[in-house]
Amino acid sequence: MTLGDIANLIAAISGSAAAIIAVITIRMSARERADERLVGYAVRSLERAYESLVGQDPARAVIPADRLAWLTSARLIEQYKDAKARINNKVALHECEGHEEHWRHQFYLALQPLRETAPEYYSIGHGGGGEIQPVSAVIIHAFATWPDGKDDPLAKYKNKDDAIAKLNVHLLWFGLRRYLKLV
Repeated sequence: MTLGDIANLIAAISGSAAAIIAVITIRMSARERADERLVGYAVRSLERAYESLVGQDPARAVIPADRLAWLTSARLIEQYKDAKARINNKVALHECEGHEEHWRHQFYLALQPLRETAPEYYSIGHGGGGEIQPVSAVIIHAFATWPDGKDDPLAKYKNKDDAIAKLNVHLLWFGLRRYLKLV
């Protein structure tokens, strides 16, 4: 084998390696874009689920007992869960879960007035929207509740003293410092 043949072989191998790396990079980029789109879709699904449930007046005391609104909201929550399950990138999944926590709290607040409501709220005729389908009610209430087995990020602090030691309470927060008996 001549020196020219060796140079041609090295050039061919280098070109092949570059092509393989380019294909891998393109595929990774495509997956990242797909995950970013899934996060956007998932978040929009939760926003729409909330809007469907609370109606046009989110400040009202009790959300409408509207069968179609509850069905739509439950379906959108299920679409969210499907989109989240398809996210592969850990960073994108973390972002998605952050949005989920925000929306879980919004649903929780919206459902608070129903904690001790009469069963008739969910029944035919109440509020004029028809009977709320039990499956949709379960999906929505389950979403609004902290999931079993989910780690609480606050659990890393053993107690208030541990939190104070790790985070400190700035002098700016005088009222909090008094409450915590730091002054």
